Amino acid sequence: MNRELLVMPLEVETLGLTKIVDHLSRIFAEDYPSIKFIPGPRELPQSFTTEKGLSSYCVKDGLGVQNIFDFLCPLSFSDVLAITEKPLIKRGEEGLLYSLGGICDVNLRKSVVSSFNIDKYKFTAEQRTQHLSMICMHEVGHLNGLDHHLREIGEKKYCPMASPEQIRTALELSRRDSKIYDAAGLEFCEPCRNRNFVF
Repeated sequence: MNRELLVMPLEVETLGLTKIVDHLSRIFAEDYPSIKFIPGPRELPQSFTTEKGLSSYCVKDGLGVQNIFDFLCPLSFSDVLAITEKPLIKRGEEGLLYSLGGICDVNLRKSVVSSFNIDKYKFTAEQRTQHLSMICMHEVGHLNGLDHHLREIGEKKYCPMASPEQIRTALELSRRDSKIYDAAGLEFCEPCRNRNFVF
């Protein structure tokens, strides 16, 4: 079955995402004969923003995860990767709001990635693109049946399917340590490369 991945910028310029799409096209060449941009909305509805007056631990004006999926769901039968610079907000079990790097709904065939957490650090433009590419690989990997695991793919590098928590624990890093991004590679490990898809 021919499948395509649609990349939707959410209030970001497509120009800066071209390298990321080129990388995804190479990594997922056998899975998606077509990976292309589709235009996103010029401005997201106000209802997508979270409540105001949050503590400094939380983030103002983020994109509510469920609201985003509700928006993306009817757009296409294709797989969708939406990319935004705004924080992706999810409420945790304790009631706190967390800013996520990405999230995926396999049943809906939709994923969303945010550069917000990356942009807190002073990465170069090239480093930012690499780290954002890794997160996109991670979420699109979930769309294609890949789960979290902690496998090394080289010296001090882990497969992109490693979760942030797994890398933090393995390297004994703090939650705010930027080394978590440097520890994830841009190539899948061998088991992920040789995966068998089940839909």
